[in-house]
Amino acid sequence: MVELVGQDIISTGRRNKKMKVMIIGLDPTPATASGVGDLSKRLIEQSKFLDSVSHICRSLKPLEPVKLTRNATTYPVTPPLKVLYPLYAFKQASKILKASRADAVYTQDPFLCGLTGYMIKKFFGVPLIIGVHADFIDNPYWLAESTKYPFLNLLGKILLKRADSIRLVSSDMKEVLIKLGIDGNKIIVRPTGGGVSFERFSRAKGDRIKQKFKGKRILLFVGRLVKQKNLDLLLTAVKELKLKDVLFLIVGDGPERERLEQMAKNNANVRFLGIVPFKELPDYYAASDLTLLSSNYEGLPKAVEESLAAGTPVVSTRVSGSIELLEKSGAGLLVDVGDKEGFKEAIKKLLSNEEARKSMGLKGQELMRSKYNRNEQLKETYMSIYNKPRKGKHKNESHFLHKTNR
Repeated sequence: MVELVGQDIISTGRRNKKMKVMIIGLDPTPATASGVGDLSKRLIEQSKFLDSVSHICRSLKPLEPVKLTRNATTYPVTPPLKVLYPLYAFKQASKILKASRADAVYTQDPFLCGLTGYMIKKFFGVPLIIGVHADFIDNPYWLAESTKYPFLNLLGKILLKRADSIRLVSSDMKEVLIKLGIDGNKIIVRPTGGGVSFERFSRAKGDRIKQKFKGKRILLFVGRLVKQKNLDLLLTAVKELKLKDVLFLIVGDGPERERLEQMAKNNANVRFLGIVPFKELPDYYAASDLTLLSSNYEGLPKAVEESLAAGTPVVSTRVSGSIELLEKSGAGLLVDVGDKEGFKEAIKKLLSNEEARKSMGLKGQELMRSKYNRNEQLKETYMSIYNKPRKGKHKNESHFLHKTNR
């Protein structure tokens, strides 16, 4: 086993030594040699509040288990096909659970990970918490992206109804699940990992970035370059606006990058920057006049949170998370999904009104300051998620559980 003992992120008091949690996901970054990444940090943070964290993930190549802290370990499995992940993950989970009990299993999606969690629930009687981190279920934009997604959509709805608790990252998604007949009392809304670091983003200075781009006004996109983000719309809108002394900076990478670069090759105002080091990212927000998000669907878009923390207003499509963050706060403008003309109008309106941008920026920072105090809310976020199924007695404890996990 590789040992990669993480440093303390924050001090938050005593751990709840009664809680042992298993997490099922697909992201393999905690199992890499460096262990660097947002998920690794979240696992390390959770280990401070829990007796143990066992994280199972999918890897494309064989990797050894990695001990992130003395009580948090990630276990990579290597199925030859992605569709076989539940079988391989369940086999690994069985080894862990035969040696030590778990008080909850948390899955990072309601699909293949959710199926793994359901198998664990049925065989070991462990309460199942399914995480839904984006507005997938019955979303026509998501369903149209792949012929596989209608099948996953059906699987997700079946598994969500069988979960003991469901964790959403945005309250906008709750109504959809209630309409499916899911009991609203078993739904809990909590942002990912307690939100962004307000301190880091609110103190950012954009002077260096502004100098780098010769003082031009900046429109910013930060995120994965995937179909979900609908960057075609933004590239077309920016091109048609024909704004002088305005750059559209695209931060991030993904499978759509080559096609998007080809689409924008004749537009000198567009720059693809690739992945920017996280320590530099706050300065890009601070240097920008507006952050843009044109997604067809979301959960709780981190780019919107980060932009507001940095004091930069946002123009976003009317998707889960963005509605919650922008509609009442007045920290940005909302546009209907796919509405290119609406984006053009919103961009022109805000670029021509510096006072409005400043006012929105201050409102955004105030929202983030009050809503996402990382030090105060981090422990409450995780413990409320994992304790949710324990408020009532779990009804599906199997005979196998009592034989193996005492």
